[in-house]
Amino acid sequence: MIPQNIKREHLLKAILEIDQNGVPKNAHSSTYDLVFEGKEYPPKLVVSLANKYANGELLNRSSFAGGEDTDAFKLLRKEGFEVITKQSNYYSWVTTHKELVKFLDKNRSDQPALIKLLTKAGVNVQDDKSSYDTAIPLSEIDPFTFFCYIYIYGEKRRLKVLQNIADQLGISIPQDERGLPSANAQKTWLFPYKYDRTNEIEKLWELFDQTLSNNLSQHLFEEALAINGIGKTKLTETLFYIDPDNFFPINGPSKLYLKEVLNIDPTFKTLEDYQTILSQIRNKSSKAFAELSYNSWEYSESKKKVNYWLFQGNPEVYNITKALKGGHIKSWKVSAHKDKIKKGDKVIIWQTGKQSGCYALADITSDVGEFEEKSYETQHYVKEPDNSHESRVKLKISHYAADSPLLWDELKNLPKLQDLNAGNRGTNFSASKSQFDTLKTLIENNTKTKKYWLYSPGENADQWEEFYKLGIVGLGWDELGNLSNYSSKRTLQAKLKELSEGTTDRRNDATANWDFAHTINQGDYIIVKKGRSQLLGYGIIRSNYYYDEARQEYKSCRKVDWIRKGVWDPEKQLAIKTLTNITSVPSEVEKFDFLHEHLLSIIMNTPKQRNESISLNQLFYGPPGTGKTYNTVSQSAEIITGQKIDNYENALEIFQKQLGNRIEFITFHQNYSYEDFIQGLRPDVENKELSFQRNDGLFTQVATHALFEYYKELEKQKLISSTENLKEPELTEVYAAYFKSLKKGQEFETKSGSSIQIVGFSKSRNVEYAHFENGRPYLVSQDRLLRLYDSFPEIDQIQKIHEDIRTAIGGCNTTVYYVALREFINFRSNYISEYHQEVSEGDIYDELMYDDISYDRKKELLSKTPLEQIRSVPVDAIPSYVLIIDEINRANISRVFGELITLLEPDKRSHGKLPLTCTLPSGERFIVPSNLYLIGTMNTADKSIALLDIALRRRFKFIPMYPNSKVEGVQRPEILEKINERIISLKTRDFTIGHSYFMGDDFNLKETIDNKIIPLLLEYFMNDEKEVIGILDFAGLEIGNWPLEFIKEKTHD
Repeated sequence: MIPQNIKREHLLKAILEIDQNGVPKNAHSSTYDLVFEGKEYPPKLVVSLANKYANGELLNRSSFAGGEDTDAFKLLRKEGFEVITKQSNYYSWVTTHKELVKFLDKNRSDQPALIKLLTKAGVNVQDDKSSYDTAIPLSEIDPFTFFCYIYIYGEKRRLKVLQNIADQLGISIPQDERGLPSANAQKTWLFPYKYDRTNEIEKLWELFDQTLSNNLSQHLFEEALAINGIGKTKLTETLFYIDPDNFFPINGPSKLYLKEVLNIDPTFKTLEDYQTILSQIRNKSSKAFAELSYNSWEYSESKKKVNYWLFQGNPEVYNITKALKGGHIKSWKVSAHKDKIKKGDKVIIWQTGKQSGCYALADITSDVGEFEEKSYETQHYVKEPDNSHESRVKLKISHYAADSPLLWDELKNLPKLQDLNAGNRGTNFSASKSQFDTLKTLIENNTKTKKYWLYSPGENADQWEEFYKLGIVGLGWDELGNLSNYSSKRTLQAKLKELSEGTTDRRNDATANWDFAHTINQGDYIIVKKGRSQLLGYGIIRSNYYYDEARQEYKSCRKVDWIRKGVWDPEKQLAIKTLTNITSVPSEVEKFDFLHEHLLSIIMNTPKQRNESISLNQLFYGPPGTGKTYNTVSQSAEIITGQKIDNYENALEIFQKQLGNRIEFITFHQNYSYEDFIQGLRPDVENKELSFQRNDGLFTQVATHALFEYYKELEKQKLISSTENLKEPELTEVYAAYFKSLKKGQEFETKSGSSIQIVGFSKSRNVEYAHFENGRPYLVSQDRLLRLYDSFPEIDQIQKIHEDIRTAIGGCNTTVYYVALREFINFRSNYISEYHQEVSEGDIYDELMYDDISYDRKKELLSKTPLEQIRSVPVDAIPSYVLIIDEINRANISRVFGELITLLEPDKRSHGKLPLTCTLPSGERFIVPSNLYLIGTMNTADKSIALLDIALRRRFKFIPMYPNSKVEGVQRPEILEKINERIISLKTRDFTIGHSYFMGDDFNLKETIDNKIIPLLLEYFMNDEKEVIGILDFAGLEIGNWPLEFIKEKTHD
C-alpha cells in the first residue's frame, strides 16, 4: 500500500539522497528506470526513500509492487516523473557507425556509389550546381556529409535509413539512434556547390583520415572550420558521427549539460581547447560519450518542461467572467511559486464562490516580472487592488469557457480532479498535466463553448488554395502589424480610421481583427465561403493567434485542421463580411436550429434527417435480390468519403479500393464463434511448455486499426504543437547563408533609384560594393550590418537614412548600408519561411509515416495512450472504417459477440457519453471506436427477423429491403408483381423474389425464370413442383414438367 501523502517534494528529496549516497546493494531495478534530468534511478527505491521524508520511515520495497499499472508507478507519473523500460539495445548504432566508417574508408574512390547507397536507403539527395542556375547530379561526397544526410530526418525515419544502409552492406542492424544529434536539413553539405568548390571535399577526407588515426592537427581543424557553412557545432557533431568513442558534440543541449551538470565551460576556439573539454568530460563522468550525448538532450528537454498551475480569483474582488468575455485578461498576479512559474507554462483559470469552477485555460507568455495592469484590465476590479506594481505574468487565453463554465459541483466527483488545488485561500497553486488535460477535453467537447465562424479567405477567396495546403487561416490588414499589440477593439478601430484617413467608420473591420486575434479559440469551427453564394469547406482551429513575419501577406494566422474542401451552394445569401461569428445566428430552414448546422450539413451532405440513416450499427434485411449488397456498397462508400454518392459505379470503385483497408467483409456461418470474431487463445504446439498464443479476430483487428486513427491524429497535433514555437536560426547562421548566396557583379537599386554592385568579398565575410565596376569600393562588414539589423529589423523603420544609420553604427556610406540591410532583411524573411516550412512539412511528415507499422505495434502504442487523450480527438477529424457482416443471422449472435454486444451502442463507444471497456481473454482492455461502422445483411428467407437475437435487435438499426418493381431498370415488372403476390398469399413477404433478378441490360426472361426463379421457388417450397408451377402460372407463365422450365407466356383472350 502506497501512502497517499507522498508528494513530489518527498520524491525529489529521495532522488537527492541517491545522488549523494548512491544506490544500495540489491536495490537496483532490473526492468524499469525513473529518469530525472538525464539520470536513471530505481523507481521502487525512490518511492521507498520518499516515504521516509513523508512519514518518517523507509517503505519496505517488498511490501509493494512495481511495474505498469501499479500504485507506485501511478504515483511517480502523477507527480510528473518519467518511468521507462530498460533496454539492452541502447546505443546499438555505435557498432553500426564503426562498421560503416570502415566501409566508407574502403570505398572512398567510388563516391557516386556512396551517393547511390544513400538514395537506395531512402535519402533524398539534392542536386549539385555547375553554375548559379544549372543543376547537375551530385557525383562526389565526403564522409561527414554522408552521415549528415542520414540524420536530417526525424528519429523514426533516420533510424529506418540507417537500418536500410546496414541491411544493404550486411553490417550490424541498429535498434536505436539514442544520443545522435540531428543534422540541419538546410545545411546538410559541408562543402559548397561545384561552381564554387576548390578542394573542400579532399580536405574533409583528409580530416576523416586524421580522425580515424586519432591524430587530428590544429591546422586541418582550422581549415575545416574555415569552410563556409561549417561551425564548431557542426564540426564536433560530425566528428562524433565518425568516432563516438573519442569525440563529443558541443551543441545547444550539451553546452547546457556541461555547464549545469558537469560544471565544464563548453566554449572553445582551438583544437587544443576542444581536446581539453573532452579530457574534462572523461574526468567528470565514466559514461560513454554516446550516453552523455543522450543525457544532454534529455536534460535540455527537461528544462523545457511545461509546468501546470491553477490561478484562482475571487469574484468579490475581480469580475473574472466579465473580463474574460471582454477579452481583457492579459496578465495575472503571482504571489506564490515565483521561482517556478515561467514562460511556456499552462494555467487553469479558476473562479471561487458560489459559481466556482474553471472559466478558461491559458498559456503563460512571459516570465514573472512587475507589470502594470492595463486600464482595460483594472476596470473589472470590484474592490481596489492593494498594489498595482506587484509581480505578475502575462497570459494568452487558449480555451475560453466563461459562457459555459465547468462548475466544481459537476467536476468534483471526477477521479482525475480529486486532488485539484481549488477553493483554498491564495492565488497560485500547482496543478498537474492530467488535471489540465481533463479540463481541456471537457471544454473542447462542450458544444456550448464552441463557436462557429463564417470566413472569406482573401478577396474573392483567392487565398483559399494556399491556406488549405498550409493548414492555416489568415487575415489581411497587414498594415496593422501584430494584432496582439492592440489592447482593445477601440484602439484597433482608431488605427484603421487613421490608415484610411478617417473616411469610414471601420467598426466591422476592427471587430474582424479583434475576433481573429482574441475571440476565436482552439476547437472553434471555421466555415469558408466565397462571396455570398458559395461554400468552400470547413475546418477546426488548432492554434492560438500568431503573427508570421515570414509571410509576404496575410501575416495574421492561426493553424487549422481542414476537414472538407469543395464547392457547395449555401441555398441562401451569406454575410458579406470577412469574418462573422454565426454561433447564435438562427437558421431560416425549419429543420435546423442554427445557421452553422445548416451550412455544415450542406458541406457534409448529411442533413439532420440523414444522421439517423447512417447509424453506427445498421442491418439491411429482406429476401434475396432486393438490393442489400447494392446498398451496402453505396453506404460504405458514403461512410468512407463522408459525402453523398449518387453514382453506383463511383461507389463501387471506392468500395473495391478500400476493401481490405478501411472496409472489411465477412460472412457469418453456423459454427462462427467469439474466438473467430473477437479473440481466442490457442495452445502453442511448438513450445514444449504449456503456453497460449493470442489470436485476434477480424472485429478486434478492424477496431484496432480504426482506433489507431485517433492516435495518429493525436501524434500529429503533438508534432504540430511542438513546431509552433520553433526557435529561429541564429542571426549569424542566416548571415552565413546570405553571404553564400551573393555573387560578384550582382546589381542592386538604391533608395534614390541609382544602382550599386558587388565588386568583392573578404575572408571574414565582408562585402565590397561600388557604384560601377572599377569605382571606389565601400566595405559592408558582417558585424556592422548585423548591429544595424538589431536596430532596424524592418526596413520601413528607417525614416532618415543618413541620420538613423549613422546613429546606429557610426560613420559609413549610408546609401550602401541601406541597400545591404534591405537585401539582408528580404533574404532573412525567405530563409525563415523555408526553415519553418522544412520543419512543418518535412519533419512532421517524416514522423507520421505509419504505413509500415505492424498490428502488434499499433496495439502497444494504444495500450500506452490514456482513453481521455483518444477522446480529445474529434470523431470528424479522422477517417471512418466499415465492417460488413454478411448473413449475420446465420451465426449465434450471443456466442459470437459475447459481452461486446453492449459496447456496440454509440454511447458506450470511445467517444460516447458513457465509454465502456471490457477485458479480452488475453487480459487486454478493449473499447469499440466511434469511427467504426457495422453493416449487417440478412436474408429473411433463411430466418425471420422476429427470431433474431433480442440484444442484436436493440442495438442495430434495421432497414427493410423488399421487392420494388418500380425501381428504374426493372424489366417485366408485371410478372414480378404477380409472382410475389402469389408467394405472399402462400407464405410471407420474407420469401418474395427481389427486383434485381429482373434487371440488367442483358435481361432474358426465359434464362431468368429457368436459372434463377425456379430454383429459388423450389427451395422455398421444399421441391413442391406443383406449388412452383402454380405460382408461375398465376404470373401468366407456362411451365413444362420435370425438369421444370419456362415454355411460353400465356395469352389472355
